[in-house]
Amino acid sequence: MLEFVIPFLLSLGFFTLIIFLTKEIHPEKKAIGLFIFSVGLIGVSFLLTITQFGVLTILKKIVGIIILITGFFLSIKFPKPDEHQLPVFSTFGLFIGFLFLFLGIYLTLF
Repeated sequence: MLEFVIPFLLSLGFFTLIIFLTKEIHPEKKAIGLFIFSVGLIGVSFLLTITQFGVLTILKKIVGIIILITGFFLSIKFPKPDEHQLPVFSTFGLFIGFLFLFLGIYLTLF
């Protein structure tokens, strides 16, 4: 049940923060209250996430996402051989890209 509360609190916090930043709220007390409410909701959702899943699991997922993005870049957008490097580096870049891509998928999902 807590897995559904955390994204709701986080999205409500970011929604109210965006409202605070984009709209001009005239009474200053109302604006400060809205800002404190949104930051509080974001903080509570982060604390609930840490208590629910643990710090190491969250860090593992963040590292997995970073490695996944790096692998996606290396396998899709890596420079072609005629642009900046020798043809051998392109094959090696694709190999490293696929390695990072699959390692990132594994770390993110499991």
